[in-house]
Amino acid sequence: MGVSGSGVGAAGERSRATAGRAHRAVALYRVGRARRMVMSGAYGMFDPRPRRSEAEAMAEIAVGEGCDPADILIEAESRDTIGNISFTKSLLQDHGWHDVIMVTSDWHVARVLFLAETIWGPAYRPIVEPITGAGDSRPAEEIAMWEAGLLAVARRWFAGVQPGDDVAIAAVLATEHPSYADRPRTTLADLVAMVTPTQG
Repeated sequence: MGVSGSGVGAAGERSRATAGRAHRAVALYRVGRARRMVMSGAYGMFDPRPRRSEAEAMAEIAVGEGCDPADILIEAESRDTIGNISFTKSLLQDHGWHDVIMVTSDWHVARVLFLAETIWGPAYRPIVEPITGAGDSRPAEEIAMWEAGLLAVARRWFAGVQPGDDVAIAAVLATEHPSYADRPRTTLADLVAMVTPTQG
């Protein structure tokens, strides 16, 4: 099971969405739908480094609710959904996991599925477990705008990439992505401009 974070404050306090995803993962674990969970996320692309990562904050919830720490893996390098899925892939490969429940917010499903199918490739079978009403401080219209814009950017970046082609996907991250490339073609300011409609 993969669980992507959705923000932590400067002191490492969990956003409502991050906490909601962790609680849903615990519920799935308890009923036996997943035997392991990968908590994924460092902190948001636009945020300063917090005292602890999203992944650590979610793992704390899981352990506090009785999950075996040995069943929790942490990926704490990713700064966005692309990173969540890219950096989780090696953990899936190491353990031979191919059927993956992905826990995320309902507004996040389309982008998560596109990225999982593109980055992981046909050897993996992602199933999304969406959470409704998992609390986000942004207005629904703003969330929808950003999700549509970020999905469009991801489709453009990965256009022509064969699903699961690790070399080609790594090249996209190393040249385009503002959080993972040394000299990205796309800056954070560019990214904002891409997903924000022009005011006329």
